Amino acid sequence: MKTILSIVLTACVLFGCNNPTTSLTPQEKAFAGKYYAIKSDTIGIKQIYGTIESYTDYKIDRSAYSSAMLKLFFSTESIGTIILEYEIMYNSDWKIQNDTLFERLIPDSYKMSLKKINQQGILADKISEQMEPFAEMFSAQLKEELLKQDAVKIVELTPEKIVVELDGVNETIKKVK
Repeated sequence: MKTILSIVLTACVLFGCNNPTTSLTPQEKAFAGKYYAIKSDTIGIKQIYGTIESYTDYKIDRSAYSSAMLKLFFSTESIGTIILEYEIMYNSDWKIQNDTLFERLIPDSYKMSLKKINQQGILADKISEQMEPFAEMFSAQLKEELLKQDAVKIVELTPEKIVVELDGVNETIKKVK
């Protein structure tokens, strides 16, 4: 579960709030734009795998809009494969201070919904019915994690990308606009 949250947090490049009427610094001007990230990871044992594809648009008024598609794959020989697809959307405020990115999630804007359950295999039908409560619990837990995040260190910022340090690991996020 912690790895799933790390995937989401990395893809969304989480920050903190600021007064949008204040002038942008040169670093903030260079940062503003739309970013794309995709990440995949095995979670714990090999039977659980996750991918997330996200877009975040950081505007010059220090507001941001994020949307992502999270897919979780549960697979075993006995139950087959279950794929949960979640759509995540939220608004936030952002700022940069001392080479650190801050983003503050606007709680009422956060939406995470289970879009689709795909299953393959004999027992997968029965298990997928039990996954819907998991989806609601996972959404609430993810929102809490997003609300806790306060800062991400900027390692590199270019017109094409940003590299941030998250949990001691450098992550590259591509700037698309």
